[in-house]
Amino acid sequence: MKWQNIQDMFSPCIICELCKECQGCFLSLQEHIDDVQKSVIEHESYKETYHQCMDKATAVKQNLHQLADLSGGMDEVKKKLEKLKVCTSVP
Repeated sequence: MKWQNIQDMFSPCIICELCKECQGCFLSLQEHIDDVQKSVIEHESYKETYHQCMDKATAVKQNLHQLADLSGGMDEVKKKLEKLKVCTSVP
């Protein structure tokens, strides 16, 4: 944009043109912010699901370690084996 004199800088047309440019920039920035917020929400959801899966896997692992302990009497070992069969049959 070239201005012939200082008054041209403040003419309504120039101001409207500058406002349109700024509005375009603001809209572009808002779209970018929305995209980033969406990505953050997706990441937080993934992270929460990941931690839930890890907690379940840890609980199953601890349960299997307890069932793998073969100390005790024959009846106790049979009960543990039955529980182990149930644990392995669940999808």
